Amino acid sequence: MREKSPCFDSVILSQLEIDNSSQGNIGENNIGHSSNDLNSHSSVKENESNAVNGDEKDTTKTDEGDNSLLTYTRLIMSHSEGEQNMKFSEVPKNFEKNSKLSLENFGPYNMAVKVMFNYSAESNAYAIWNAMHKETLPSIGEFHFGDVNHKVRKKRLKPHPNIVEMYFAFADQVPLLPGAYKNFPQALPVRLLNDGCGRNMTLFLVMKRYHCSLKDYLKKESPSSKTSLLLLTQLLEALVHLHQNEIAHRDLKTDNILLDLSEGVSSPKLAVTDFGCCLEGLSLFYPSYDISKGGNMALMAPEVVNAEAGPFSQIDYSRSDLWTAGTIAYEIFGGSNPFYSPGSNLKNSSYNENKLPPLPSSAPAAIQRLVTDILHKDPKQRPNQNFAATVCQILLHASPDLFSSSRDKKNSNKVLEWLFTLSSKTYLEGLLENSNPHSVEFELRHTFCSRIQYLEVVEAINYIIDSGNLDA
Repeated sequence: MREKSPCFDSVILSQLEIDNSSQGNIGENNIGHSSNDLNSHSSVKENESNAVNGDEKDTTKTDEGDNSLLTYTRLIMSHSEGEQNMKFSEVPKNFEKNSKLSLENFGPYNMAVKVMFNYSAESNAYAIWNAMHKETLPSIGEFHFGDVNHKVRKKRLKPHPNIVEMYFAFADQVPLLPGAYKNFPQALPVRLLNDGCGRNMTLFLVMKRYHCSLKDYLKKESPSSKTSLLLLTQLLEALVHLHQNEIAHRDLKTDNILLDLSEGVSSPKLAVTDFGCCLEGLSLFYPSYDISKGGNMALMAPEVVNAEAGPFSQIDYSRSDLWTAGTIAYEIFGGSNPFYSPGSNLKNSSYNENKLPPLPSSAPAAIQRLVTDILHKDPKQRPNQNFAATVCQILLHASPDLFSSSRDKKNSNKVLEWLFTLSSKTYLEGLLENSNPHSVEFELRHTFCSRIQYLEVVEAINYIIDSGNLDA
């Protein structure tokens, strides 16, 4: 498979207001949902002022005067290494009082709009989709172009608890967003700024609204060992899902991982986002250096960053995202990423495996061993995504007595008993009216139970036992 499409930058609008009194179409160039989906969504309104200094909304229509306008209020933009990040101002009632995160109470505004920066694609829906369709990979619904009843053939990623919830996408005129002249003037079209380099139309992605990125969370919080394990397990389960669907993300980093903190900062729900650099397939034909290898050069796996172009050259991405997740594990457990943090002298192209720093002491011994194995330079020596996620799931859910017996028939019976108990508990909780089937731990158990393989579980338990220090 050849790959030449670039990765695109974007900005996220903080709020969407759904007006149930209207059933208008969302833009004339809808490309992210079917006609049936259009009827199920109400109109969206555009706010020309972010009302940073007050609670009021200032809602105005676009020049087109249609029923579909974007609403965004109290959006505060900040620069971080050239990217835009959201900050919020109010704290929900169910958040820990000692939390350093400042988070707005969403109320009914539980959706967000991601606006892509379009510098090259022509200002029509088909050209925009053709250039940016990878961003829509997790979206729901069939894809249409305006009034033309033409379904687009594209790979779609099935929904998963740890993949961003994206509802639909559409192409429309680039609006003048609050703070645009200051924060991203180069992305504006000439009709809005004489020196702008952007196109008149771009892609809009309507998605679930998340509280913060993993990067912002780790800057302001010091998660416990259990919370860190919860985060890593969810990240690995996301990679299991991507691998099962033959998708390589190729741009994993803490900026591209979002967190829903509805259950509190100690129970973050993780979702992988930003699929603009992804590869639909796990192998890339690499005849020329003009072919894009992916996004973040500093966190590319060794087999990717060291790949040399040639007439028969191919890059194997089957375990490259897993390697990147191994580097992010350092940050999740409170350390510094050894491959791009200030003062680090490790390079992904030439590092010595024996010089990898240990994880912080809060990480269980099995996680220390697992991350070390994941960071093998040779992808064939790394564990696969399923095994890595299974190790984390067992550490998260199993009781200590599961590891107390030796590898005999008695222990096998204990494993079967534990799996049966875990599956039954998950099934029954899903039936109870007062249970929360969307809680982080329930969804993790449900995901694990849906892919259990007995021999893999036994192997993972023995792996944990061999790692020692089970009380860590």
